[in-house]
Amino acid sequence: RVRSNGMGPALLVDSLNLFVRSFSCYPAMNVDGEQMGGVVGFVKTLSRLCNEIKPSRIYVAWEGGGSAKRRVADYRHRHPSKPATPRWMLKSQSA
Repeated sequence: RVRSNGMGPALLVDSLNLFVRSFSCYPAMNVDGEQMGGVVGFVKTLSRLCNEIKPSRIYVAWEGGGSAKRRVADYRHRHPSKPATPRWMLKSQSA
């Protein structure tokens, strides 16, 4: 699939979409029991697409920060008054 300009096709990846789909579909876990399906599925899918399409260029796009209006509206949701305790801290305290 080489084009007249001598380059193959480009692959444009909607990374957040691919990561979220992979997170919910792949049951992969690390040794600590944490979900790794998003990462595993993202890499496997990207690898499969590269093998099938054989792109000459790959563009990976992640979601931006959103509009200022939305950031203000979601401030309370994204910045709770009391931060959550990381999972690794909870495990070490119970041991």
